[in-house]
Amino acid sequence: MKKNVWIHGISGRMGQILQAELERKDSLKLLGGSDRTSSIAEIEEGLKQTQLLIDFSSEEGNLALFEAAKNIKPLKGLCLVICSTGLSNEQKKQWQTLIKQQEISLLFAPNTSLGILMLMKSALAVAGLSRHAGFDIEIEETHHKYKKDIPSGTALFLAETLQSALPGSTLANSRKNERKDNEIGIVASRGGGVFGEHKIRFLGEFEEFSLSHRAFSRDLFAKGALVLGEWLLKKKAGVYTLNDISLEEMPR
Repeated sequence: MKKNVWIHGISGRMGQILQAELERKDSLKLLGGSDRTSSIAEIEEGLKQTQLLIDFSSEEGNLALFEAAKNIKPLKGLCLVICSTGLSNEQKKQWQTLIKQQEISLLFAPNTSLGILMLMKSALAVAGLSRHAGFDIEIEETHHKYKKDIPSGTALFLAETLQSALPGSTLANSRKNERKDNEIGIVASRGGGVFGEHKIRFLGEFEEFSLSHRAFSRDLFAKGALVLGEWLLKKKAGVYTLNDISLEEMPR
């Protein structure tokens, strides 16, 4: 039986792409959606009827989604993929608290690209050796000139993931003096219509190697979100991040 999908941010570009992608899915079907014009009551009705909700809205849109979710008690069996970026730590903590009170699953996915997931896994595989060999780590990201959050949620996610794997590391979004030991730098550029480019540079005294990802189309984010949603549908209730995903578990 197909699982019902609700798109929060359905009128946006990503919402439109998701609708087209869902028409091709055998395991998922579109139930409906909401956007910034929807009332809390309308969002609540969607939450009550769906198994998978994908949030491609905004910081403000995510706040409305949270208000609707906390009004439903109990809220059972829902899988929620949050793709909206720019969320504050307070927002994330509120969701984590709610998940503990309800029997639902939540995946924080600041980037739904499967290529970014592979980039992260590759970087983790060499992070320890790179530190031992004395390499410095810099993360560079480029996005279109209209992107609001700087640095990108993906760049922060990559940096924080590496930081967790390298005890004693610190993050530097800006730098006025020389680099500190065990520092992970983040550099952001904005311009044109770039969908998204991320590069992790490992800089040694006499050599450099790097891992990079470039998005050619926004369609990839919709495709990836549905793959991540199918993965989450098989998980127990709880809060997940991209770090929790094993590439071997990904739906084929």
